[in-house]
Amino acid sequence: MKLNILGVSLLFGRFTASVFHRGETGAQWDCPDPVDDLDSFKNALTETVEKLKYTHSFISFVIENDHVNHVFVQAPTLSKRDLKLFLNRRVEQEKTFEGPAMFSYAKADSPKGGSVIILNIVEAAYLNGIIKICQEMGFNPLQMFPLITVMGRQAPKLLKENEEMAGFVTQAGPKLALVIGRGDGSILFERFLNCDTAKEEDFDRPGRELNRSLLFAKQQFGAAAAKVYLLGGFPEEFVSSIGPRVDVPVEPAGIAFGDQKLIKAALKILPKDESNLIPIGVQTKHRRDLMVKVMAGMVAALWVVAIGWAALMEYMILSKRTAFLKARSMFSDISKEHDEWEGKARRYVVMKTSTDKFDKNRKPPAPAYLLGYLGNVLPDGLSLTKAEITADEGGWTVKLEGNEEKGHTDAAKSLKEFEAELANGPYHMTVVKGWREKWTEDLMKGVAGSSGKSKFVMSGKIR
Repeated sequence: MKLNILGVSLLFGRFTASVFHRGETGAQWDCPDPVDDLDSFKNALTETVEKLKYTHSFISFVIENDHVNHVFVQAPTLSKRDLKLFLNRRVEQEKTFEGPAMFSYAKADSPKGGSVIILNIVEAAYLNGIIKICQEMGFNPLQMFPLITVMGRQAPKLLKENEEMAGFVTQAGPKLALVIGRGDGSILFERFLNCDTAKEEDFDRPGRELNRSLLFAKQQFGAAAAKVYLLGGFPEEFVSSIGPRVDVPVEPAGIAFGDQKLIKAALKILPKDESNLIPIGVQTKHRRDLMVKVMAGMVAALWVVAIGWAALMEYMILSKRTAFLKARSMFSDISKEHDEWEGKARRYVVMKTSTDKFDKNRKPPAPAYLLGYLGNVLPDGLSLTKAEITADEGGWTVKLEGNEEKGHTDAAKSLKEFEAELANGPYHMTVVKGWREKWTEDLMKGVAGSSGKSKFVMSGKIR
């Protein structure tokens, strides 16, 4: 945590700011008006500075509102670089708005096997707008974590085993936030219910919706919460009413999770965490600015030294001719060295430009990825003898040929399964020519029965 930092929670229109000094909580201010767009955010942040007399630069956010979407996706085992490429494609498929998107993510082991990733997708115009407003006001945004990330990090305080699962509920402005997480802090499910416990009088509906959400998470994702913990303060009527309507035990977590405690909990998460929505370039901007100032100071100091040196040379010229000639020689060496370094700098710029252009135009090795994937999903009883993967405008053309090791009739089931894997897997191949045409042709020629064997052909497009 930075020495001085301003923490802001922005939860479905509710804006709360708090100052932290050496990890200790300072003054807090709640905006009385809803903050649900960039204009109202700028007004609230301006008034925050006036109300809290904040004079430092670092700022942190906890956010949940209609500009942020959470999507759970299954992902194959990939390197970090390939995973980013895979997630970029999924974000474009999953986003619910027009225009560019920005995202952060968190990985978890799925109870049903494999890996599950939660994508935190936000409109680029909205997030960049917040960053721009902060920078124009002299702030350095360090981190912006979704509320569900902060809720999930409370699990290790309450669950003894990493694999143990539980539900966590807290009030997020006018909504109830539900997260099902593991003891290692990973998140398996999230949902927001329309319920303000400070204003609600009948808790039957939110109780039933909460129970349905728990059942849905168990059935769809295998996220079976053995207990539900209430984070923060809730009215006694809510606590007593919600228990009988939920199939698992419900109890207060005993963890303070009000606005200031929530912001402080978020500040304990490192900015380099993958769930952070603030880009790394924005996080480190203050360091680059500091380096520029240091370099400018060094240049100024060198100029002062150079001017002083020139004055000394002039004095020596007047006093002694020999000293002047020696000084001129020294200046010549310095000028020559300067030219050499300037030439090296120009060559570096040319090389870097060429390298950047090469990296920008280089296509990813999609054929290698696809061949590795085919080896994993090819059913028993089928063998691949030929694979042609050709790049064209907008994607790749794929043609596959192979042998049926099983009987012709039995192989149909395997081919149907293989075709479904290609169409529904991570590459979403559009099948242009399926296996059925060749299979039917062989059948008409007499290659049939449980003992008959033949070849198969299929082709498709990957966008």
